This record gives sequence, structure tokens and C-alpha cells, in this order.
Amino acid sequence: VLIEPGELPVLHIHRALVFPDDRTLRRMQVVLAPEDDGAFTFEVHSSPPAEGAGPLREDWTLHASGQVAPRTGSFVPDTVDLDTLRKSFADHPLSPDEIYQREREREIDLGPLFQVTARLWHRGPEALAHIVLGPVTAAETGRHRVHPVLLEACFLALTVTYPEKLGRRTYVPLGADRIRIGAGTAGGEAW
Repeated sequence: VLIEPGELPVLHIHRALVFPDDRTLRRMQVVLAPEDDGAFTFEVHSSPPAEGAGPLREDWTLHASGQVAPRTGSFVPDTVDLDTLRKSFADHPLSPDEIYQREREREIDLGPLFQVTARLWHRGPEALAHIVLGPVTAAETGRHRVHPVLLEACFLALTVTYPEKLGRRTYVPLGADRIRIGAGTAGGEAW
């Protein structure tokens, strides 16, 4: 279900939601609490499933919290001249395989459905990526504002900007000051 245009004025990521393999299950719980101004606070929790027929486990982990609010006024996103931006990165190409090789070195295997970076450039603390979803995930874009694989690929493009002196660490975002949710969907391609 697509939510109405709005924003997350506050988003805190407390702890990564880790799945050690593709068979591991976790129970999820999203708690929404209404506020007087029409916004909601939220929390996202998980817990391992109960073993056998035993009682439900109560060891819930808080993964994220924040606030979601209806959009107020109109939102006009900043525009960028994509041709000018591409030209400024033209002398700094990088193989998209670099992203996936670095992830494998961190023992993170994303699998073929997540390998959607078609082109990549890196210049100091900046990166530019052309991301194109494959046919399986592209067929699902109408169900999401931003398909999770597309969003993950955007974050992965940032990994080439990590300073080498810090080694091959895995970084998890801690939050965002504001995320705006517009009308429509992002589709299956992004720059």
C-alpha cells in the first residue's frame, strides 16, 4: 500500500536488523502513536521467533524510531542538470563490480537481484551511480514509493567514498534529519 505524500521529520536507526542467513525468521512489530498535530511517532522492533511450542519471547530489539507526518504545503525537489553532473565525473569512472567486491570482502553477499549498479563514478568524497533495476524487481516498482533494492543500491554507491584508512568496515546509517515522500513512485532507474 502506498502512503500519502508526507515526510519523516525524524528518523533514528538504533540497531541494524541482521539476518545471518536466508532461513532466519524474526517477528516484527511496528508501534504507531498518534500526536495532536496529525503526525505519528513510530518504533520498529523485532524478536526471534519462539522455539517450538514454548511461550512467546519478550526480548524485543528496538531497530528504528521517529516521526511520520502528513505533507504540509508543496514540495519542489532541488533539480540538478544531470548532463553537467555526468560530465564533471567523466574522468573518474569506477567499475560497478568494485561495490560488490567490497561487500564480499565484508562477508556480505547481496546476490544477483541486488547487483543493479549499471555505471559508477568516484571523485574524492563524492560518487555518482546509474542504477537500473532488473526485470524481476522493476515489475514490482508500482508497489513501492522507492523499491527497496533501488534504495539499497543508492546507499551502496556511497560505499566507494569511505576512506581507505578506515579499512573495509561496514557502516550503517544512524538516521536522517528529514525524508520527504512525494507522490508517485521512483520507478526502476535512478542517478
